[in-house]
Amino acid sequence: MGQVAELNEADFQGAVASGVVLLDFWATWCGPCRSLVAVLDQIASEFPDVKIFKINVEVCTQLASQYAVRTVPTLFVLRDGAIVNEFVGVQSKAALVEALQNA
Repeated sequence: MGQVAELNEADFQGAVASGVVLLDFWATWCGPCRSLVAVLDQIASEFPDVKIFKINVEVCTQLASQYAVRTVPTLFVLRDGAIVNEFVGVQSKAALVEALQNA
């Protein structure tokens, strides 16, 4: 069963280098970010081959800057380290699943 994991700047490159990855840039004070938790947990359990990582923009400021995150939540779908899709704001489970399946 897949799980959602926290990711920091030190571990980032190795974690996203291969496979399909969903990155969730979030902040502790962000209500919409909290509403995505259940959706991401469901996706993780249904798609164990997809790596799902949460990145706290207040802790990982360099990554937030590198990915030009201006609003949270911002989500990226990566395949082998390359961005294939981007979402700003809360997304439906269906929209995220479709993006992951097409990655």
